[in-house]
Amino acid sequence: MEFELAPAISVLTGTFCAVIAPEELVLPALTNPENGRYLFLYLAGTISGILPALAKRPGTMEVRRALSPGHLAAEIRASRHSILFVEHDPSLYASEEDAASVAHALKRTSEGAVVVLYTPRADRWFDLILSRADQVYFFREPPVPPRDTPRRAHSSRKLPGPGKGQATLEVFSGGVS
Repeated sequence: MEFELAPAISVLTGTFCAVIAPEELVLPALTNPENGRYLFLYLAGTISGILPALAKRPGTMEVRRALSPGHLAAEIRASRHSILFVEHDPSLYASEEDAASVAHALKRTSEGAVVVLYTPRADRWFDLILSRADQVYFFREPPVPPRDTPRRAHSSRKLPGPGKGQATLEVFSGGVS
């Protein structure tokens, strides 16, 4: 089974994938009706940037919230879903051990499912967890369109003509006889 994360990027069963991307890039993958054929679990912490924008969900998508790293790790381990999408919430973590337990649960669950850990911007906890990932994708914000301001005219520099050599150096050096 594969989960199309973005055009031409698919995550296969048995893969733990970490993604850093703007929310607008991830929403089409989450709302893709093709994912409705699979058991799909969306896990978020207490803070979520995606859930308010996720009005349309594939038919089988379950949404759950975790209130602590222990609760998140337990939900991940108990998951029997084909696709597990976890939105990273840095406010859940207080220690490296918290991040390590979640990373271990994600890696172990990926043996039989597609596992995606998502964040719009990395932080130290995400960096610790992604060290266990099989794949990491980083998508930047789209470039800002250029402003419609006129360019300044470039002055053209005159080069010395043939046979004049380095006349400027001669003047600079005080003149040589």
